Parts: sequence; structure tokens; C-alpha cells
Amino acid sequence: MGQMSWLSHLIETEDEDGLIKFLAGKGFRNPKYAADEFLKAKHEIEEDEMKKAEEEYHKEEADWALTTADEYNNEWLDKQNKKSLDNDTK
Repeated sequence: MGQMSWLSHLIETEDEDGLIKFLAGKGFRNPKYAADEFLKAKHEIEEDEMKKAEEEYHKEEADWALTTADEYNNEWLDKQNKKSLDNDTK
């Protein structure tokens, strides 16, 4: 488990030289290529997380706008119904 933690640390800190040495010690035939792929995957994951966070933010923003519009419409309908009832009682 310690080696997996070290691999994760090297990727998270983007220590390319350390990552290449680590992978070479684990028997990778092309540790430079493998290190580049690990770092590329890290960046792709980070980009995906940012996109998801942005989508969630916009979804919440849209939900808020819809809720506000619904509340406004309900208030308007209530006022119209009240006017209608007032006119009916006169």
C-alpha cells in the first residue's frame, strides 16, 4: 500500500522525474511514456471535475431562476384571483 501512496503523491505533485524513476524501478519498459500518460490522465480528471462543477453550478443557477419565476407567477395569479373575487362580491 505504501508504494501506491507514493505513486499517487508523485502524480499529484506532478514530479515527472521522480515518477519516471519510480516506474523504471517497477519494470516499465518506457517509464517516460508511462509517466506522461499518468500526468495526462490526472489533468483529464481535473478538467472533468471542473466541467462537472461548472455544470452543477449552472444547473443550480437555472433551478433558482425557475423557482423565482414560478414564485412570481404564483403571486401574480393570486393577485388576479383576489381581484376577480373582489369584483364578484361587488
